[in-house]
Amino acid sequence: MTSVGYGDKMERRTDVSQTARNGPSAHESASARRILEVAARLFAERGYENVSLRDIAAQAGVTHPLVYYYWRSKRELLAAVIADNQTRMRAIARQDLGTSAMIEDLARQNLAASRQYLLILTRAFADGLPVGDWPGGFPAVEAILERLGLDTPADHGDEAAGEARRLVAVVVAMLTGWVLIEDQLLDVVGLGVDERVAARETLVAAIETVLRPAIDRAAG
Repeated sequence: MTSVGYGDKMERRTDVSQTARNGPSAHESASARRILEVAARLFAERGYENVSLRDIAAQAGVTHPLVYYYWRSKRELLAAVIADNQTRMRAIARQDLGTSAMIEDLARQNLAASRQYLLILTRAFADGLPVGDWPGGFPAVEAILERLGLDTPADHGDEAAGEARRLVAVVVAMLTGWVLIEDQLLDVVGLGVDERVAARETLVAAIETVLRPAIDRAAG
């Protein structure tokens, strides 16, 4: 595929629309996947603020303009990198599950497949990215807050609601910390990797226990 220069924005947008109608070619799909894979790895390793589109292009073995062919900005590329994870969380939240079952499924999904996503998120926040600049929101947290009746700011000043929000924050911290350093945690406490599944289920049960007062409050 011919590279598109910066001065050809209108042509690029036309080409992108045509691609959307006809479907990307195999070469285009492979190029886009490669860019996404490299971007995800670099965002996780270095932090979003410390990676440029030129860095991504160089390591993906493509031209800088080709990155712009697919994504108009670094933030748009970040959104594409994390979209799969967010889609999975929203799919769980849409299922016809009770609150406890939904929370447990969200926790298991994070444990199974969210390490890179959480590395990108924590590095971005550690480098000062404002919460409001994170694309796509926080589907898992938003789903839990909604189930607990905490999806609007109207409860501010309500001590019970404040306690429920604190419990959600504690649970997010527990899960994030576990996902990021799971192997090291197991080693510290003297558990082998063969204990990973059992340890994860212990964590899921602990998360449900921590949130039980908030779950009961919402159900009452």
